[in-house]
Amino acid sequence: MVKGRLAYIDIAKGILILFLLMGHALLFIKNEGIDDGFINGFQNLRRYLWTSYYMPAFFVITGFCSNFTKPFPTFIWLNFKTLKIPAMIFGTFLALVTMASHHTFSYQRVFNHVAFCVVDSGLWFLDALFIAKLIYWLILKLINNRFIISLLCLCVFLVGFILFKNNIPFKDYGNVCHAMMLTIFLFVGQELKNRQTDLQRKTLWGGAVFLSVLLYISLLDIAVPFITNKISIDWRSLIPFFILSVSGSVTIMGISKLIGNSKWLEYIGKNSLVFYMFNTLALNISVKLLVRYINSVTSFFIYLLILIMACLTLIVITEVLNTKHLKYSIGKF
Repeated sequence: MVKGRLAYIDIAKGILILFLLMGHALLFIKNEGIDDGFINGFQNLRRYLWTSYYMPAFFVITGFCSNFTKPFPTFIWLNFKTLKIPAMIFGTFLALVTMASHHTFSYQRVFNHVAFCVVDSGLWFLDALFIAKLIYWLILKLINNRFIISLLCLCVFLVGFILFKNNIPFKDYGNVCHAMMLTIFLFVGQELKNRQTDLQRKTLWGGAVFLSVLLYISLLDIAVPFITNKISIDWRSLIPFFILSVSGSVTIMGISKLIGNSKWLEYIGKNSLVFYMFNTLALNISVKLLVRYINSVTSFFIYLLILIMACLTLIVITEVLNTKHLKYSIGKF
């Protein structure tokens, strides 16, 4: 069993947050009307490098680190304060910033957001993770057999997928479909926790399987499946998505264990909540300031500067929020 904080888990989260920043930076640059060879090429390449697994991997790591044996009142309060409270506070803040920047501010829009932010905060990952953890806690409470648990998690995955594909009214309000489809990865994380001694050997297999499935879907002209704030999966890509997500997650965790020590990646991983919540704000600021300097010669360097500036901005926000009186807003109480 896992005892204490494992450095390689924080490193893995740090790597995944960097993937998040890199992907969002490309999207924001494109949204500025930039048509550049490097930006276009890297945006296409990222779909193969990490898009298929980097969000499920966060659920795998959460399953790896979480204790689902706590009594329900303790369990739900712990997750409410660490997921829902930050999501409601900073989801509302970011919504206000978005309204102001797009000149769409109105008291009605503010009221609507505040009234429903406990269900849909605007930070989809935190809403979905909260629901998924409750679903998984309930499954573990009802069933004690690991094989049956895995089958039930797969059934929840399929129900979420079918609801999404059939456009059921209000199907994903509060990101319920996201939560249902991602619950299975909490189970994968729990299983990895029980088998972490041979994680490095799994890394080789994980990498080989990941590349093989990528080759398979490329030959069949299947779009790379993914779950982010959007769901891009169909019946043909359903099984490839699951395999890519698991093998990619295992590979990243194994690579992180091989890295062993990286203080800056550990820092990002330890503060991944803040980096996730404010990444769009930090990147928007960085892109607005630097995107005008992009041309065919400078695109790579400006892209790198945008990432560095965004990271520095996020570090400042992290340090401010971790002060005595503000740390309560990120669930540290």
